[in-house]
Amino acid sequence: MDKSDNQSTESLSNNLDKRLLTVKEVANIIDETPHIVRNWLKVLKDYIPLQKDENGYNMFDDAALELIKLIKQLHRDQNYSIKQIEHYFVTGGESYKPVPTKGTDELLAEELRKMREEIQVLREYSEKQEKFNKVLIEKLMKQDEYIQTSLERRDQLLIEKMRSSLEEQKKLAIESANDKGLMVNEQFEKVTEQLEGIKQQQIALKDEQKKNIHFAEMPGQLEALKEELNEMKKAMQEAAVHKEEKKGFFSRLFKK
Repeated sequence: MDKSDNQSTESLSNNLDKRLLTVKEVANIIDETPHIVRNWLKVLKDYIPLQKDENGYNMFDDAALELIKLIKQLHRDQNYSIKQIEHYFVTGGESYKPVPTKGTDELLAEELRKMREEIQVLREYSEKQEKFNKVLIEKLMKQDEYIQTSLERRDQLLIEKMRSSLEEQKKLAIESANDKGLMVNEQFEKVTEQLEGIKQQQIALKDEQKKNIHFAEMPGQLEALKEELNEMKKAMQEAAVHKEEKKGFFSRLFKK
């Protein structure tokens, strides 16, 4: 084989070694679906050296294929998220330190700690509420005591005023009864004097027959005076009874 044939064979071999792969072919190599590979490219295409074919489709060379394999390893084997893989590429390959997953005991301990904190908050609130209720009850008791004292003072003043008013009414009633009895006595004495005068006139008229006309009128006047005298006696009796009733009423009222 001459020299020109060797150069042609070497060139063909290099072209085969540098053959670009499609998304489907890459997916088959790494055992993923093309859809998964395309989703990775949406976020990580800036970190993968892709090439375009004549139709504008993404093509992968060996370097791009190695990066796709690395993405799968980080994502599937080490549970990196796509964002974490992006951080890996941004930091030039610095390993992302995932947050360690908490165990059941740790989660329960954390829940218990939160519950203790909430219970403490509730206890503090309860204590504050109890203090507030205590202060409120004391204020209400003082207010009730003040109202009770005020009512007792008011009732005492009212009773004193009523008693004073009743005393005054009693005094006026007694004075009125006394005045009425005095007037009846005076009228009775006056009528008695008039009656005595009429009797004297009657005696005198009997001796003087010339005054027959006046003598005939005397019996009617005498009867009228008798009726008036009887009314006066009745009025005096009623005044006395009224006076006794008043006296008994005020005695019961003031317990005297």
